[in-house]
Amino acid sequence: MCREVTELVFLRLAAFRLIIIIPALKKAGLFVED
Repeated sequence: MCREVTELVFLRLAAFRLIIIIPALKKAGLFVED
């Protein structure tokens, strides 16, 4: 695999995690935006 492809996949996974985790934390009241 090309390094660029690996980095792209990693970035997409990281973004996907943020999209899933942040709303879950907000629901739990653990993540508060200023």
